[in-house]
Amino acid sequence: MSDAFKNHEPSEFIDASTLNGIHRRNAPFHGNFYPFRFVFPDEYQDILEAHGFKVDYLETVSRTYHQGAELFQHVVLEATKL
Repeated sequence: MSDAFKNHEPSEFIDASTLNGIHRRNAPFHGNFYPFRFVFPDEYQDILEAHGFKVDYLETVSRTYHQGAELFQHVVLEATKL
């Protein structure tokens, strides 16, 4: 899970997965002051499958920022429309 999500303050949750932006100054992607959604890989797969896609490849890629102090995970996914 991304540190920007776990240590989100002063950002606030809009719902269980969405922040009202990235407001913590030293967080990766700080300055994105619009709804910022974090999605779990299995949640993303469920959404796509519910809309007629077959997930062919799914994993997370982790990247650090600020010389390893901040972890940010990205979902990498490949899907086929059925």
